[in-house]
Amino acid sequence: MDDTSSKRPRHIRRWLDPVLVVLVMWPVVQLMGATAQSPSPQVDACRWQGDIPIEVLQATTDPSCSLVGRVVYAGNAAVTIPPAGMGVGAAAARDKTGGDALDFTVSTSLSGVVTAEVEELEPVVAARQQRNADACKDAQFNSGGHAWAAPLTWTFDASSTPRHLNKSRALRDLVAGAKNIAGGRNDCGLARVSTVGSSYAGVSSTRPDIDVIGNNITCGDYNTSNAVDFGALPRGIYGWTCFWWDSTGQMVAADMRVSNSPAVVTKVPHRCRSRFDLQAIATHEWGHAFGLGHVSAANRNLTMPPLLISCSSDQRTLGLGDYKGIEALYAPQ
Repeated sequence: MDDTSSKRPRHIRRWLDPVLVVLVMWPVVQLMGATAQSPSPQVDACRWQGDIPIEVLQATTDPSCSLVGRVVYAGNAAVTIPPAGMGVGAAAARDKTGGDALDFTVSTSLSGVVTAEVEELEPVVAARQQRNADACKDAQFNSGGHAWAAPLTWTFDASSTPRHLNKSRALRDLVAGAKNIAGGRNDCGLARVSTVGSSYAGVSSTRPDIDVIGNNITCGDYNTSNAVDFGALPRGIYGWTCFWWDSTGQMVAADMRVSNSPAVVTKVPHRCRSRFDLQAIATHEWGHAFGLGHVSAANRNLTMPPLLISCSSDQRTLGLGDYKGIEALYAPQ
C-alpha cells in the first residue's frame, strides 16, 4: 500500500469541521501500534488519504490545500481540524491504565496553516490514595492562555445518567465541580477567585459532540452547545473534555463526557477499591474547560495532574497550583 493511502488504524471515521490541539503521552509510532504503517516524512497532509496521523500533520509546514474538516489523530484520540483562526483541544481524567487515548491540541491560523503540539506523558506514577499538605505548597500549573469572556453556560443530558447513580446527586456533583473551578474553591485558606463563572442552563437532549467506538475517541465539530453527559469512554478514562477557542484566544465552546462506568461514584465507599469520585472528576474536567492543562503526574497532590486519585474526594478542591492557574487566567495580578 502506498503511504499516501494509509488508513487510520483502529479509529473512528469522521467528516467534521474545526480542531486544533495536540498533546501526546508516548512516542507516536508506539502508540499507533504494530499494525500502523509509519508514514514517510516526505508525505504531507494534503496528499494523505483518510484521517491524518499527528506526525504527518506536524511535518506539513506549508499545506497546498485546506485541511479544515479533516480528522487528525494521535494514538486512539482524534480531533477535527477547525476553521481558520480557531483551535481545539482534548483532555482526559484517567487512571494508570488509560494511556492510549492521548490529550492533544491542534490549531488553524488565519492564513489556514494547521499546527499541532504533542507532549510526552511521563512514565505512570501511581496516584496517592490521599492528598497531603503539599497540595498547598505545590504552585505548579499549566495554562494554555485561553479563558472565557462570559459565563460558561452549559446543559446536561440527564437521561444519560447510568443506573447506578442517582440523577439528582449526579447533577449536584457536576454543578459543584464547575463552581469549584470557577470560584477557586480550595483548602489552603485562599480567597475566592473572581472569574466569569459558570451557569447551568438545565436539562437538554443535546449530547456533546464526542464519538467513542471501542477504545477510540474523537472530538467532533466545533459547536456552541456546551453539552455534558455520561457515556462510554475508552478503558481507564473517566472524563473527557473537548474545548475550542477563537483567534483572540478566548474560549468559545466546551463539550464534556463523564464515564458511565460503575467505578464512578457520588460517594466513596468505606471499603473502596478502584472507585473514582464524580465531583472530583467533574472538577478536573471543568478545569480543562476553563483553560487549565495537565501538570506533571509528579504533582500528584493537585487537581490537574492526568491521573485521578482513586477512593478519594480530595480532588474536589484545588491545590495551590490549580488555584494559581485559574487566578492567572481570570484574575491576573
